[in-house]
Amino acid sequence: MSSEPKIERPMDPPPNDRVLLIASDPAAPSEILASLAEHEDPEVRARVAANPNTPQSVLMWLRIDFPPSSL
Repeated sequence: MSSEPKIERPMDPPPNDRVLLIASDPAAPSEILASLAEHEDPEVRARVAANPNTPQSVLMWLRIDFPPSSL
């Protein structure tokens, strides 16, 4: 066991929160959105599918999981 005190740091937002923000950002680069389209979290993929800057080719692929009527 270590006797060193634990250093308290301010909590960073979970990485997933940042990813969700990027996936929702209409200014996000299309290359990043294309990469996020393969994310394991379905909420991230849904936000990418709803993002107006997502490339059409990626939208066609995401359409399998997220039909336009579901967004």
